[in-house]
Amino acid sequence: MHVLFADDITGSMNGEGVGIKAKSVKVAIDNKDIFSISGFQMAQLSDCEEVKIERKNNESFVLPWNKTW
Repeated sequence: MHVLFADDITGSMNGEGVGIKAKSVKVAIDNKDIFSISGFQMAQLSDCEEVKIERKNNESFVLPWNKTW
């Protein structure tokens, strides 16, 4: 079983994309290992050269969409 907890989570949506912020995120896996992330942020990138290079170097990487988080 996997469990995810977040404190003070905030979501945003604007013309450029979607984002999520949380003061802290805690993850429990099989009720044994717990990971804690402070200052968690996840945002959609409109363009990322590093991701483009990684995808070009992996010919078998195919997605029906091309959004990067």
